[in-house]
Amino acid sequence: MNFVLGDIETDSRLTNLEKLNQNGGKVLFKVMPNSCTFISGLAPSYSTRYSEKALGEYIEIKPFKRAIGRLNDVLFQFWPCSICYYIFGLFLGIFTCGLTCLLPYICIKDAKREIDYEVKALNKEIFHPKGLEIEYQGCCYWSCFRIKVLEEDEMTQLERSPLSYNSFSTKEETV
Repeated sequence: MNFVLGDIETDSRLTNLEKLNQNGGKVLFKVMPNSCTFISGLAPSYSTRYSEKALGEYIEIKPFKRAIGRLNDVLFQFWPCSICYYIFGLFLGIFTCGLTCLLPYICIKDAKREIDYEVKALNKEIFHPKGLEIEYQGCCYWSCFRIKVLEEDEMTQLERSPLSYNSFSTKEETV
């Protein structure tokens, strides 16, 4: 299948790629999924593979693995059970035109919300003090965690208002 400039499908793909790369900062490393992703892009676990070449001068192996381990723990706690995921999400989805995919999606939506909380906490505790930031990026059937170097203006903003990244709502506040 060849795509030509002006083709609607090609243009929309390029636009999506540009949106994914707009967030600025030098991306050091992408933490990729260990297995297949759900329709929403979230995966049940992410790789703890550490690259000394990319991350060595910024973060040690132990804090990196601890951070990714915490993300994987959150996913493990909130990921739908096998019956819900495989029976309702995959098998019965064929016969119900995808309607039963909503059952595992509810659990995965909760997992995504908790991942957002955990990413904010990890940035505050581990990554921001080292001049780094981790962020979740995902779209249909694709996701990763990007670790990027904070730019100077972002660092000065964090230094000026140390409470700025304390302002996220905690799990207890939202209940």
